[in-house]
Amino acid sequence: MRPVPEFRQDLVVREHKVDGKSVFLVKDPVAKTFFRFIVFQYYVATLMDGATALKDIAQTVSARMGRLVSHESINAFVKRMDALGLLETSIAQEKSKSRSLLHFTFPLVNPQRLLDWLYTRLSWCFTQTFVVLSCLWMGFAVWMLSSDWQAFTAHVDTILPLTSSNLVDLYIFSFVVITIHEFAHALACRHFGGTVQDMGFIMIYFMPGLYTNVSDSYLFKRKRDRMIVMLIGMYSGLLIGATAAITWRITEPTTWIHQSSLMLMITSLWGLLFNLNPLIKLDGYYILNDWLDIPNLRRKAMTYVKRRVRSLVGYPIDAIRALTQRQRRIYISYGLMASIYSLALIGFVMGFLGPLILDYASEFILAGLVVGFATVVRQSASKEPVDSSTPKALPNESLPSRRLPVRTIVFGLFLVGLAAVMIFVEIELRISSPFRLRAAERAVVRAEISGQIDQIYVDEGDTVVTGQALAHLVTRALDSERRTLAAQIDEAQAQLSLLVRGVRPEELDQATAFLQQIQAGQEAARAHLERTASLAQQNMIPQKDLDMARTDLALKKAEIAGAISRLKLLQAGTRPEEIDAKKAYVESLNEKAEYIDQQIALCAIISPMTGLVTTPYLKERRGEYIEIGEPICEMIDHQHMVVDMAVPEREMEDIQPGQPVLIKLQGYPSSRFEGTVTLIAPVAKIENNQSVMHVRTEIDNDTALLKAGMTGIAWIQCGPRPIGAILLRRLVRYVRTEFWW
Repeated sequence: MRPVPEFRQDLVVREHKVDGKSVFLVKDPVAKTFFRFIVFQYYVATLMDGATALKDIAQTVSARMGRLVSHESINAFVKRMDALGLLETSIAQEKSKSRSLLHFTFPLVNPQRLLDWLYTRLSWCFTQTFVVLSCLWMGFAVWMLSSDWQAFTAHVDTILPLTSSNLVDLYIFSFVVITIHEFAHALACRHFGGTVQDMGFIMIYFMPGLYTNVSDSYLFKRKRDRMIVMLIGMYSGLLIGATAAITWRITEPTTWIHQSSLMLMITSLWGLLFNLNPLIKLDGYYILNDWLDIPNLRRKAMTYVKRRVRSLVGYPIDAIRALTQRQRRIYISYGLMASIYSLALIGFVMGFLGPLILDYASEFILAGLVVGFATVVRQSASKEPVDSSTPKALPNESLPSRRLPVRTIVFGLFLVGLAAVMIFVEIELRISSPFRLRAAERAVVRAEISGQIDQIYVDEGDTVVTGQALAHLVTRALDSERRTLAAQIDEAQAQLSLLVRGVRPEELDQATAFLQQIQAGQEAARAHLERTASLAQQNMIPQKDLDMARTDLALKKAEIAGAISRLKLLQAGTRPEEIDAKKAYVESLNEKAEYIDQQIALCAIISPMTGLVTTPYLKERRGEYIEIGEPICEMIDHQHMVVDMAVPEREMEDIQPGQPVLIKLQGYPSSRFEGTVTLIAPVAKIENNQSVMHVRTEIDNDTALLKAGMTGIAWIQCGPRPIGAILLRRLVRYVRTEFWW
């Protein structure tokens, strides 16, 4: 840098009024950066004409201020100007813009020629007539949409949940809306005489998009013009959404343009809400900047919040004292809201890594304490740095004392005490796990016979005891078969009784008398044959009479043989084989009757346990035909519940049977239940892509508050441990596992 500096002549300077005071906005047309000077700083800059030495500038400034301004102060100010590249002799190289994790840009094109071509054809969009007509158009769209709001919500429900195809469509429409949005900004800036420096790609809060650099609006003298440049992008989105709403309303639901209009409407409205958010550096943020007359509000507010935090630990910050009460209120309000929003948004994005964050939350806390302690120690040992982000007032500033403030010492002692507490103070090690309540016993009542349900005696929620009748099946066919079988059994039993009792004497006498009667008849038939034969020889009777006499004698002989056989059979009595056969027949009939009785008994559905019926709408099953083995209802033991916890495998080292368990249910957050570890499953399972062991405990349900299927969080108490050991346990376990320590 030369000893005689010269303020660059190509810089663009505009004077603005902020809170009744003049400020000067300086644009570097080469680096495309902007600077803000107060009146005194700009006065000093104008003295740098390339002919006035620094010593003379210091004298002129001292005379203007009425007090001594040292040559060193002027020299420091000139060096700062040189570092910013605002001097003709600056040798400072252009520094790459810092990129935040949440906000960075990639310039792509200079759109000036394209904007000139578009403006000649679209300048009518900036007329008062167009504004009035477009407002009427948007009002008409709101009226049409509200008149058919139910159809709109129903149509939105048809595309939810979003599929991959819908997401692609939404992304395409979003790109179209954002492109029109950014060109609207650029054309508005062109309309008010500004120059659009570049357009390109932006990544903001992990979401891609397009951007337009309309920083030239800072040079507009009227705040209204600057705010219009920012508002017109959202205004274009409203026009797009209104046009899409009207198109959706007047087109047939089965056409593709109807579906596309809905997608375009959703994306335009979502873009409007997103851009209105003043907590991120989009349109709403820049509008707020202009409204408050505070450029770079986010950076200043964040810097103010950081300095306020540092002041709490004992560091005096002169820059805070120099701010007005209005600036302090704005900075602290916006800074806190923006910080909370950024952290919340980052937390939402990191939610995809939720299990990892939850598992290692204690390690993150410990790391934060260590980093905080190291930061305080480092800052305590160093001097307060001079803030040179923007040109400051020129008079000499006293440097802060190197002695540690009392607040810093107190804070350091607090951290040391906190470390001692972490080492020597023990607390209960609790391993938390989500769980789902299960009944200790569960039974499914199934049909043991096919049939139609005739009666149902219980319903959902009824308490039953073992052996109680639950339902009954139709038994008419079985009853008829059972009556027929009973008659057959009676008949067979009577026949068996006859066989067992044998022949009575009367029957023998009757058979003997019958034999004697037949024998007498035989003698009469033989005598008749002899007479007939004699007469036939004398030809006194026909031959046929002789034949008939012979036949009659033969029949008498046969009857005698039958009577003799029957008499012998009666004299011999009943055979044992015949009795056994009849007994077997009677027994088979009895077994068949017993089986039918069992089938009839199975038609009565009996409760196998004491418990609660859980099948909904059970009585509606009356008249339903069911097959063998088909479930009729379910029952649970509602007096005893099992807490089934899926504990990560890495936590099993500290869990043993018998350890106390504290239980909190989602349905009863104000109540606490207790139990002990009763069972650790012998086999690990893979659930949600991690290895878990199921740990169970049983609790009594005397109050009947617990319901199977309820969820909550259980804490297994594994005994007291030092606080530091609890925070470091996962880290130590990882080292021991990975490095075999």
